[in-house]
Amino acid sequence: MKYGEIKKSNKHNESENHKIFIKIIILTSSLFFSPQLVKAESFHTQMAEKDLSIINRTLESLEAKLRKSDYMEACIEASRAAKLIKHGLQGLKAIEPNYNWLEIREVLLEIPIKNCPKAIQKKKEY
Repeated sequence: MKYGEIKKSNKHNESENHKIFIKIIILTSSLFFSPQLVKAESFHTQMAEKDLSIINRTLESLEAKLRKSDYMEACIEASRAAKLIKHGLQGLKAIEPNYNWLEIREVLLEIPIKNCPKAIQKKKEY
């Protein structure tokens, strides 16, 4: 691979990371400022609100990790949030019906796919 090709490849990767980073910021802000939260009326709603709170904190942490290029921790945070969405999907849909939770989960699942190889490479360097 020639130097010019490597440079183009790095710019493409930076562009992809930038797109993911923007998506995370949008998701974080939309979940954090959500006007749709309702009072807990049942156990499932309480659990969904707890999950939503954890997802919000996880997304904030994920954003910070991506800003610092801490890919290993970012991958862990993204996986954690995606797992919470998977397990609490019905409750999350009940308290936040206007969000496409499956799309949010897909964005979160992209992060480990695109960034964990970088984390593994960084770990090998040390």
